[in-house]
Amino acid sequence: MTKLDANVIDSLRSYHKHLTRSLEMMGVERKDRRIDAKVEVRLMEDRKELKRIWLRDSLLWTIEELLEGRYVYALRGLLQAAGYAGEVGHQTYTQDAYLAIRNAMEDVLKEGR
Repeated sequence: MTKLDANVIDSLRSYHKHLTRSLEMMGVERKDRRIDAKVEVRLMEDRKELKRIWLRDSLLWTIEELLEGRYVYALRGLLQAAGYAGEVGHQTYTQDAYLAIRNAMEDVLKEGR
């Protein structure tokens, strides 16, 4: 299986780092690639904020799957992120990460990997 271009990998890792930092600034931890369930319970009444967190988590999960070469799961994550973005909108950084992921997915599809 052909791997992603080194520049794409570097870009995805950078977005992963910044999205992780964004979640941490929101008071959210991910353990074993999952959001701490206590955070979700705490935010159930603020559904919009919870969906913003889920958007970042979906983008992170998508990046992780892309970097591990599991493209079908990455596509699922990207679709999930699109759904959350449709409900709460993107901020500049999540939009940039989304576009970088989408472009990486398009590269994968074009090359028939």
